[in-house]
Amino acid sequence: MLYEKPTKRYLRETALRLFRERSFDEVTVNDICEACDVNKHTFYYYFKSKDELLHCNENLDALSPEEITDILGAESCMEQYWRFNRRLMEFVQKQGINLMKKIFMQRISSGNDRLMPMRDRPEFARLQVGIIERGKASGEFQSAIDAPTLFFIAQNLLRSVSMTWCMRKGAFDLEYTLRYMLESLFEVKQEHRKCQESPFEGYFGA
Repeated sequence: MLYEKPTKRYLRETALRLFRERSFDEVTVNDICEACDVNKHTFYYYFKSKDELLHCNENLDALSPEEITDILGAESCMEQYWRFNRRLMEFVQKQGINLMKKIFMQRISSGNDRLMPMRDRPEFARLQVGIIERGKASGEFQSAIDAPTLFFIAQNLLRSVSMTWCMRKGAFDLEYTLRYMLESLFEVKQEHRKCQESPFEGYFGA
């Protein structure tokens, strides 16, 4: 597995903080270098441009062996799957609506798919498909859809609902809504569900 070098991570995390504080457009490469106490040569060694920070800033695939052990040690398959993907929710909410809009727009304009970092990390996709397969085998997941298809539906669900949350300016509880939708997609048995009440109650009126 690929782990991000400390200097690159420090540049990325510092840049994100500056983007949140001042906005992406107002922050320059000079500002980032000054805040990190590095020169431009160091910055451009790791990043081709400021825009590239938006392509690799989530670091969602840099899971340590300890983190994976913690994920797979959860009491249910649903909890394992949720822990694997909750870091995306944490990332989206930490960056805030304005910066996430910029990140999503960058993805759309460039065709970059890295907010769902599974294409170039197939081992993480296999781990998640394995969790779904174990859930189906144990009867915890009752969906008749095959595990790989459920995985791809779930990944697109995570991304699309996150985008909707940004477009609606955080008008709903992102984590609860996504967990409810994943539990519904997998048809999780009631005793393993954390979200019993629909977040869409009253959506279509009385």
